[in-house]
Amino acid sequence: MKIILTANLSIKNELNKIAIKKEIEVEERIALDIQNINLDQNIYESYINNANKIIFQSKNAVKYASILHDYLLGNKKAKMYCLGKFTGNEIQKYYANKVIYPKDNYSSESLMKIIKNEKGLNDKYLIIKGEDGRNYLEDEIRKFSKIIKVISVYKRVPIKNFLDESSINKKTNNYFIVSSKSALIELIANISSCKNIAPLILIIPNERIINEVDTGIFKDIIIICNSNNAETYISTIERHNEQN
Repeated sequence: MKIILTANLSIKNELNKIAIKKEIEVEERIALDIQNINLDQNIYESYINNANKIIFQSKNAVKYASILHDYLLGNKKAKMYCLGKFTGNEIQKYYANKVIYPKDNYSSESLMKIIKNEKGLNDKYLIIKGEDGRNYLEDEIRKFSKIIKVISVYKRVPIKNFLDESSINKKTNNYFIVSSKSALIELIANISSCKNIAPLILIIPNERIINEVDTGIFKDIIIICNSNNAETYISTIERHNEQN
């Protein structure tokens, strides 16, 4: 079997170590280039200084919020929220604020339950995210609060021809780990002509990614929550490969 990573996963290094020991072929083919969005950060200074609930919607949101870093560092009283452990670890590299995230199911829905349970009448929310990122958190918060600002700090730019037939192992199952709908759309565009040369299996963190996407080129689809470690990814893929 062969595993192809289409994004820079937090578990990448550990996954590669396990794969080498098991003699599993792994290749990284990044589908999207992440780029900063140019901002006039000064217009956000007052709001950031006074926000008491700051939500980072992804690990990249933490990384690319560097343009707002001085203002965020100055707000030591705000609680910082995120979807899961990996983003939480990234936040703690930069900030000493309290960091809150779901302990089990890393998702916007799980985080929203926490935010609702902790909401106060005068809470001032700030969401930091990527352009065209999911609007679920923003939409839900607006149902009970008008004091919210959303700042997009990065954008995803498709890498054309990031993958082609040369990456497909024609003698075995090919497992594509995809973490976003944008990456999935690019993947399908790049390998649509390869569906008959080898079995193509899609691995995604949740069903939302495949909503309204034609996934007919894939022989099978596996859901592995992105809160899982590298060992779980490898063992799940191995079981599937043995059965197929």
